[in-house]
Amino acid sequence: MTEAEQEKAPDLNALEQEGEIAADYVEGLLDIADIDGDIDKRTGSKKS
Repeated sequence: MTEAEQEKAPDLNALEQEGEIAADYVEGLLDIADIDGDIDKRTGSKKS
């Protein structure tokens, strides 16, 4: 990977943190709507 490509590539830690925030938000909405649900974050591929 070139230096320019590395700068454009998303930071994996930042993406994981954003995913955690989004999951917490959706779980909060499910709680408000009184709908059972637990979101499991899956990671493994390099696609985001």
